[in-house]
Amino acid sequence: MLALVTDLMFSSRIGEQARRAGGRCESVGSVEAFLASARREPPSLAIVDLGGRSFDGVEALKRLKADPATAGIPSVAFGSHVDIALLDAARAAGCERIVGALVQWGPSDNRPREAATYPGVSSH
Repeated sequence: MLALVTDLMFSSRIGEQARRAGGRCESVGSVEAFLASARREPPSLAIVDLGGRSFDGVEALKRLKADPATAGIPSVAFGSHVDIALLDAARAAGCERIVGALVQWGPSDNRPREAATYPGVSSH
């Protein structure tokens, strides 16, 4: 897995879940490092923290999905449940799973559902 995240606690939680599943997660703190790593070694899952203050998570998702070399990488984005516009922007960028604190949107529906987890990733 590959995570675009600067929050140390969130990064640690993701890494722990990956280890429990027998894998690993590389955490990076910039869009450029995220995209370079995804091109160099395509991960099984790309994770984006939409609350990152030093990068634009939606822009990262747009660029990930626009590049033919990385477009097929499954993605999940985490953001605040109160920032519906940001969650919608991540979905519009091509993110397959959007997880907020209280609701989640699937890839093709507009109805909020109870928060769920992507396999191997716990919601926050």
